[in-house]
Amino acid sequence: MMPIKRLPSRLGARRPNALEQERENSEKLQEVSYRKAINDDEMPFKPKHVRTLIIATHEEKSALTFWKLAHVLSPLATAVTAWKFCHALHMILRDGHKNSLKDTMKNFEFIRSMREHFRHLSHGYGRLIVRYCDLLLCKLNFHRRNPQFPSNLSVKPDELHSIAETDANNYFELAVEMFEYTECILLLYKEGK
Repeated sequence: MMPIKRLPSRLGARRPNALEQERENSEKLQEVSYRKAINDDEMPFKPKHVRTLIIATHEEKSALTFWKLAHVLSPLATAVTAWKFCHALHMILRDGHKNSLKDTMKNFEFIRSMREHFRHLSHGYGRLIVRYCDLLLCKLNFHRRNPQFPSNLSVKPDELHSIAETDANNYFELAVEMFEYTECILLLYKEGK
């Protein structure tokens, strides 16, 4: 006599396929890395945790999971978590998948509200967070006006010529916008001193 196959405990329950299981594992790994990178310990995050988040943006071809975590595990809890969030986001924009920029533009108001949330703090991390949010918003505005630039701003001379269409006025406008972006970086640097 052959043994009867065991029925699943819930009828109609199906086992996740390999793709769903891989996606679930990736989300869990990203959540662990997010929690380890963006915590309220007053020390720098380990680059390996942000690197995991950056690699995940390339695997998923987006930063949707990062933003989902940002909305669920709010970086507004403390000034330290907000600072670490800004720093991690800047690294993701610079080194992450190109669609990370588009996903971050959809969360423009989130960054603006973070800036407003910490605007009243005149000491410690408050001013730094405001400056970092200004930098991130400036970066997003630059890319909104100049979508042909990659998020790491690295272009070859011939690409720059095609972007500016060899028009001196376009070069001038680009130079002014780059100076504005540089000014935001310098203000952040000055605030941190």
